[in-house]
Amino acid sequence: HNRSLYSTGAYFLAKFTAELPLLILCPVISCSISYWMIGLNASASRFFTHMGVLIVLYLCSFALGIVIVGLWPDPAVAFSLAPLIWVILMMFAGFYISQTSIPPYFSWIQKINYVSYGLRALIVNEFKDIVLDTKEPTLFPNGNAVVSYFGYHVETRIWPDVLVELAFFFFLIICGFSMLWFAANKKRGERQMQAPRPQDLLPLDSTPVQKIVASI
Repeated sequence: HNRSLYSTGAYFLAKFTAELPLLILCPVISCSISYWMIGLNASASRFFTHMGVLIVLYLCSFALGIVIVGLWPDPAVAFSLAPLIWVILMMFAGFYISQTSIPPYFSWIQKINYVSYGLRALIVNEFKDIVLDTKEPTLFPNGNAVVSYFGYHVETRIWPDVLVELAFFFFLIICGFSMLWFAANKKRGERQMQAPRPQDLLPLDSTPVQKIVASI
């Protein structure tokens, strides 16, 4: 790609296609192990829904990483800022701070945070309409109480949140590709400006040629 043997689009598509199986395999393995170890809802439909939401979250995080590298090409800077950005996303996703406790002037962060949509889908998928086995009075008599505790509506549907996550993924992928395309074109233009002209590669001195012709 650096030698302009193929286009930026072909490079980006090949790299994404090569990493896509791993991006899907990691959450599948992680979910298959942790889901049953934690003891989450044993329903098959909820298990596969949980896995699907995690896969989309992985894809969004991958796309966000491409954007971060596009904004800060220096690996040291990118690796330093990525954890900070992830902490901000997690802080305003609604897990550490409930949706109702987030100050209004920070509510916009939650609206542009793909993690918040994934977390809501996971919580609703796990606790909606389930009966908790509680023998004593508790703060959460049923699953709907847990959903309400996080500030979500019990009537919330999962798939609209998944579609929003997919929209975030495609948006971040397009942004990442655009940054790569502009950076590649800029570097290609710089190489063309620095490349020597053909007439400068082999300077022609006509004097020796004239002497050889005259001696024949």
